[in-house]
Amino acid sequence: MDSLSQIVSELLELSRIESGTGALNLRPTPAAKIITPAVERLRLQAERSGLEVFVDCPENLPLIVADPGRLEQVVVNLLHNAIKFTPQRGAY
Repeated sequence: MDSLSQIVSELLELSRIESGTGALNLRPTPAAKIITPAVERLRLQAERSGLEVFVDCPENLPLIVADPGRLEQVVVNLLHNAIKFTPQRGAY
């Protein structure tokens, strides 16, 4: 899916959530299965800002019960903001 389609899809999903019509798809999920794709999605953007992003997630963590797609969106948003508001090369 290209970036524009992804953005439109996420905005539609956000609209459904805010209107109360979006159902959650809860299931036990390893944290790394949520965090790693979000980091990979924004890795190039981080590198362009002179930032290094990596995942250090132990394999023996308990599973989390969540909607993986929605939680990944949350992680992407948090990471995007961190990249956006961290000075280049992380220096102040």
